Amino acid sequence: MNFDLISELKQCPTIDHFIDFASKLLREAGFQHLSITDPWASIPNKFFVTQDSKNIVIVNQTNTDKQIVFQTDFGKPCFMLKTNNADLSRGFNIVRCGKVALNGFYALKLAGKILYKDSNQIKTKLFIGEQPIAFLPDPQNANIDRENYNPVISLEDSDDVINPDQSTAIYKYIYRYTGVKQSDIIDSELYFIDSDNPIEFGPNKEFIRAFRLNAYSHILFLLHETMNATPKTQSIFTCIYENKDSEADNPFFNSVCNKMNISKDDNMEFVKQNFINDDENVPKFSIEICDKISVYATQSMLRKIMSGQRTHPLLH
Repeated sequence: MNFDLISELKQCPTIDHFIDFASKLLREAGFQHLSITDPWASIPNKFFVTQDSKNIVIVNQTNTDKQIVFQTDFGKPCFMLKTNNADLSRGFNIVRCGKVALNGFYALKLAGKILYKDSNQIKTKLFIGEQPIAFLPDPQNANIDRENYNPVISLEDSDDVINPDQSTAIYKYIYRYTGVKQSDIIDSELYFIDSDNPIEFGPNKEFIRAFRLNAYSHILFLLHETMNATPKTQSIFTCIYENKDSEADNPFFNSVCNKMNISKDDNMEFVKQNFINDDENVPKFSIEICDKISVYATQSMLRKIMSGQRTHPLLH
């Protein structure tokens, strides 16, 4: 079963967006959402468990003694904004972020999650900006301070400053897409992402261009193939974590196994995260262009492995 890859890539720029999207899709497909903190009186054949909107374990078929486990990480989308993100010291509204290596784009928009007050309630809201708000200076420019290489929003603007340590322009942008004022925001997790949406192009639309295309398409293929598989001889565990550090002996995955009363033994095979098309020479944060045949080859291979039609040499 195919799906609109371009549309789903647009909807999942961060791990929070992906977990929200995947949860809705899984419920519609008949998977039950179990809580890791509640007792499991009975275990359905198809279910999923989430942790803090950052990690998800999906299980398809629990009536076999053999398990195949797919583990991968979503990773950070791009620059993650620091809490005190304003830097007006050089006459520009420069947004302070964590450092990453970037390749292939300079215009940026904002996506993320906010925690805010609404009357007497505390709520969360996800958002994806539509218009670019910032740009990255050309890294080849000799005048760039590479120790402080951060996105620039605008010339310095001190109007309507609520918190001098936070960029007013950022919160005006958030208000445009969420309707939530800066004064009502308790906390936030914000990322700059590529301003250009994923696209198909070429004479016959045979190519795809997207930010981290290989990694993100792999994750979406894992979701759909796990959801649509009809395994007969093995249970499928698909684990998608926020970052790669979570993969080794993951406590969340271990908790799910404990709830199911299964142990990691010879009947559990693990598929390495980078078992398909993982080019170590491609920067982790980059725009990628690939032909559709190569992209969808990942989906085909996953389908065959999950159905038991073939194994992969990196099973271990």
